[in-house]
Amino acid sequence: MTNNYGAAEAAAPFPQEDNAQRGISACTLKVIAIITMLIDHVAAALILRALVYANTSGSFVTSENYDAWYTIYYVMRGIGRMAFPVFCFFIVEGFQHTRSVPKYALRLLIFAIISEVPFDVALYHSWFSLSYNNVYFTLLLGLLAIWGMDFLEQKLQEVLIKSGHRGQAQSFSGRNTSARGNTSSRGNASVQGSAAGQNNTTGQRGNSSAQNKNKSKSLYGKKWASEIAKADDSLQKKYKFVQITGNLAIALTAMLVAEYVLCTDYGAVGVLTILIMYLMREKPMAGFAVAVVFLGLFSDTLEFAALLMLIPLHLYNGTRGRQIKYLFYAFYPVHLTIIALVGFAMGMTMIY
Repeated sequence: MTNNYGAAEAAAPFPQEDNAQRGISACTLKVIAIITMLIDHVAAALILRALVYANTSGSFVTSENYDAWYTIYYVMRGIGRMAFPVFCFFIVEGFQHTRSVPKYALRLLIFAIISEVPFDVALYHSWFSLSYNNVYFTLLLGLLAIWGMDFLEQKLQEVLIKSGHRGQAQSFSGRNTSARGNTSSRGNASVQGSAAGQNNTTGQRGNSSAQNKNKSKSLYGKKWASEIAKADDSLQKKYKFVQITGNLAIALTAMLVAEYVLCTDYGAVGVLTILIMYLMREKPMAGFAVAVVFLGLFSDTLEFAALLMLIPLHLYNGTRGRQIKYLFYAFYPVHLTIIALVGFAMGMTMIY
């Protein structure tokens, strides 16, 4: 697994370099993601602007080539759809391997703040606007949501374990301790009888009596074991109910904040994409596919193009590759700044 996955430092061991030669490392996957993101933002910031102001000074789009440029724009936006699900995938991977989730979240927050002005200038022609905020905020909310789910699961498991042990201790210290006491008494009586020189017939009756009592003890033991199992099953059901209810509350809160409070790029469905990948983390390929389907259904059908990323994801070998995590952090605000400057130079980036 990777060191950063978009932001995190790894705590778990990684495969050896000979394994890294087979397949694609996390670094390679992230390079693919940022290249597709660059293509997407060039289309959204420059080509779209040229299409809107076709046949005007500063626009390279005319009536004659409008259809061709619109096709190029559409294809580039389709390529760009492959980036976001990969970033979501590495948020989940990074969460599982980071040494410090708070530091991971803080890094995302810092770069979200740094990226906001370049994001607004390049894509929305405003120096600063809170009406629509960059994707770092979406990734941050997704990270906080899965962190909350993980914290809830750990706490519930602790309560379940403690409750289960207490219930078993109460059961055994009650009736079962008494049964053990009776067994001890019977054993002492048998020893005393033998020491007193009881005859064979009396010994046989004693053995028969002991067998009957042992049988009774076995029945009682099964009964208490059954009751403990029922109690454990009840605790498990309560645990699942609280976990599901808590997860829904966490998910809805994060999604509502993304959609209506921070108004982030991709909004609620972006957070949902991260949550789906997290909940299906034991089957990452399936989780990625399901998340992309939901993204396409609730955002834009063009998002289905991200399913093509299943091909390189299938080749992912779990290694970090080159450790250049801050390059991936910085690429987002830097490339948006460059795009904005190019737009200014071409006369297509205007601040309102």
